[in-house]
Amino acid sequence: MAIWLIYAMSCVGLWGVWGFVAKLTTARGVHPVALSAISSVIGLVLTWLTVYFVQPPLERTTPNLTFALITGMCGSLGGIAFFLAFLRFFRNQ
Repeated sequence: MAIWLIYAMSCVGLWGVWGFVAKLTTARGVHPVALSAISSVIGLVLTWLTVYFVQPPLERTTPNLTFALITGMCGSLGGIAFFLAFLRFFRNQ
């Protein structure tokens, strides 16, 4: 099996577990912003550990860095919106 396919299947599986666990967590009363903060801290630690062990070249050119920053901002805001959607959903139940 191609390595890219293993990574892609891992991504889909982990994102599925992430969404399910996020639903359970917000249903148990954890505020979405707190959940997003905790998730971001864990993501930061795991990302920097990956950078340490994989040692990819870090991008330093302005146009590419700008797109990387926009990607991070959109991903974080999307995660917060995702958790807030759960909060509103469970309050209306």
